[in-house]
Amino acid sequence: MAEEVDPAIFGELEEFFFADEFANDFETWAKGHSHKFSSDVSISSEQKLEYMDVYKEFVAMYEGKLDSFVKAKGLDLATFQAACARELSEGESPNAFILRVIQATAEYETFLQMMAEVAQREEAGGT
Repeated sequence: MAEEVDPAIFGELEEFFFADEFANDFETWAKGHSHKFSSDVSISSEQKLEYMDVYKEFVAMYEGKLDSFVKAKGLDLATFQAACARELSEGESPNAFILRVIQATAEYETFLQMMAEVAQREEAGGT
């Protein structure tokens, strides 16, 4: 029988994901790479090959932070992933929303949009 995950972990995951520290870490990282992007980059525009390398670095950092959260909670990663899959398979479970947000954040299109926004802010004076 698979190890059960306390459903409260999803509320803690949401707090972790939306915490200022998590957001600030990503903002700092994105600013450090924004010079590689233009503010008008989009999924439908031609893209530099370099973008995929930066995206892979982003995903590794992003997944690393999520893995650290899971481990800090004393959970096995495979067990947690199975619990997430169950929540998502239930459609509109109370926890599915945060899991979908986390998934969407790691998608390439979302990454490009984020980098274009950061590049635009940096081009406008770094606010």
